[in-house]
Amino acid sequence: SWLATEFAIETNTLRAAAAGTKRSVHAFKQLCLALQAFADSNENLPNLVAANKRVTNLLSQSKSDDLAEVNQNLLQIEAESALLDELKRTEPQVASHLASDDFKGALTALAKLRPALDRFFDDVMVMDDNSEIRNNRLALLRRIRSLFLQLADVALMGRA
Repeated sequence: SWLATEFAIETNTLRAAAAGTKRSVHAFKQLCLALQAFADSNENLPNLVAANKRVTNLLSQSKSDDLAEVNQNLLQIEAESALLDELKRTEPQVASHLASDDFKGALTALAKLRPALDRFFDDVMVMDDNSEIRNNRLALLRRIRSLFLQLADVALMGRA
């Protein structure tokens, strides 16, 4: 691709951008440049990629397309509530950045989810035996995945 050659954009970056929300060619190029700069300068990228892969895998394994909205009353572990709170703070920030094609700002906002995501995966067993709790946790992960996909599929940005 001309972006890969002309602007030194990695193939994984192009794939990640293409998997997100569709954009004009100009906006797609700007997104690719922002993603590549983020990948090149952010030491937290491997953790963010790993967390996104884990979210994607858990949602794929669940085979549940009929997940309801997150029910706060079913959140049992503090790390679940903390992740939901951080997500609620992040969603409007990402929307604002994306409305003005500020892809760097959106990436920066999404990256702030990493500590809460890491803690969630350290403290929470997503695939709980109780189907209500499991589906609620999966709904939380689906909401996170949807937020990331407004920008790109960060899970595809891993480096060998």
